[in-house]
Amino acid sequence: MFYHLSKEKKRVWVVSLAIVIRQLLLVYNMTINARSLNALIAFNFSEFIKQNVYLVILWSIIVMMDIRIKISKENLIQDLIIEIKQTISNHLKNQNYRQYHKHSEGTYLSWLNNDMQLIETKGFNQFFNIVQGLAGITFAVISLFMYHWSLTIVVALGASVMMLVPKLFSDKIKTSSQALAQSNAEYVEEVEDTLHGFNVFLD
Repeated sequence: MFYHLSKEKKRVWVVSLAIVIRQLLLVYNMTINARSLNALIAFNFSEFIKQNVYLVILWSIIVMMDIRIKISKENLIQDLIIEIKQTISNHLKNQNYRQYHKHSEGTYLSWLNNDMQLIETKGFNQFFNIVQGLAGITFAVISLFMYHWSLTIVVALGASVMMLVPKLFSDKIKTSSQALAQSNAEYVEEVEDTLHGFNVFLD
């Protein structure tokens, strides 16, 4: 996966940077919310209105960034998927007859369809989710530290638990993903054999 991401390094960096900036704005949005609440408690309505105007402007920027990030990320991922499909197709094209028939056509179809969906969801999308999560945690910790250092410790412990718990199941998830890919390939192969059977009966 990282090999293909490195081939589109510039676009990956641009999308990742946009995600990081968006997370920074979201955290800053929380600080504005806090200021707005403090102004309301202090009955400082002019400050309250001013902070809410900032919120509207900030949310407008975040929404526009969201739209742009989703479009750019989807275009990037689809280009990467197409590139992987082309790599597989070129590999198959360069095989001789014996090498090609080591696997059924159903298996190849599964590689080009089902496995690509797994790579898209479990690979590329997950990569950008990790970038988003790490950026969000980092900015949140910095923001909380500005209020009180003890809050940073609590968040750090919580973040550690959130990051360590999934790792306990990573091997099982990997095994399950491989089993799913294999099952999809076998299913497509069986469907293909069944459909070929119609040709036998009809002929």
